[in-house]
Amino acid sequence: MKKMLCLLLVTCCFAGMLNAQNFLHEFGKFSQEEFDLKNYAKDTTAEAVVLYDIGKSFFQLYDNGYRLVFEHKTKLKIFKKSGFKFAQFEVPYYVENAQMEMIDKMAGNTYNLENGKLRITPLDPKTIFDEKTSDNWRRKKIALPDVKEG
Repeated sequence: MKKMLCLLLVTCCFAGMLNAQNFLHEFGKFSQEEFDLKNYAKDTTAEAVVLYDIGKSFFQLYDNGYRLVFEHKTKLKIFKKSGFKFAQFEVPYYVENAQMEMIDKMAGNTYNLENGKLRITPLDPKTIFDEKTSDNWRRKKIALPDVKEG
């Protein structure tokens, strides 16, 4: 019993010192290496590759209580026309009477390097559509603009 208690105490001490990975990827930041990437080395036939896909949840003070906030960031590199489908997203959310999940902010950019010049095409909020999928479920549909190979 003492060994078990001691092991639990040591485990708790080490768990308190552990931290999750701290990703430094920021929206709108990119590198020349990402533009130079012509294919994914582990699968050279890949249509696209996810450069990163990061999510985090936290509580935020809201009116007389708290709300759960989830932030999600994804960066993709499209290699082929057949990979354009990966630049289209759907985000489901739940609705029940006055209670509902909300999607507050959506942002996206498409980056194209053309003749050595960077062209940034932002996501137009007018191209974000709401679709009812059932009595209690909806989804936001998003398609990033001006997607090209490479």
